Amino acid sequence: MDESTAWNATLHIVFGIFLLSFGGVIGYVLSIGEGLYGVVFALFVLVPALVFGIHRIVVGVGIVIAASTANALEHATPTGVAGSEQDTGSGGPSAADDWSRPTED
Repeated sequence: MDESTAWNATLHIVFGIFLLSFGGVIGYVLSIGEGLYGVVFALFVLVPALVFGIHRIVVGVGIVIAASTANALEHATPTGVAGSEQDTGSGGPSAADDWSRPTED
């Protein structure tokens, strides 16, 4: 993962955590006043902050996963290629076996 991708993912995740914290604090402050109206005002702040904060965190984690997957695929070596003469010990049919012949009973 290059540096700009790492910074992009970090900023998404940190901003999501900030939104979750900020929404929680503001929601708590609003909920302690005015009874039922305070709870309603708290929900108007808390729910969007929670949804958008979690969305930002998931986007940041998705960036990390996409970059890691691309890096892993870039450095992967092909295994189990047809025509390979290596015996992997998997217990499967070898190249000498002919499965197209009918079995004799």
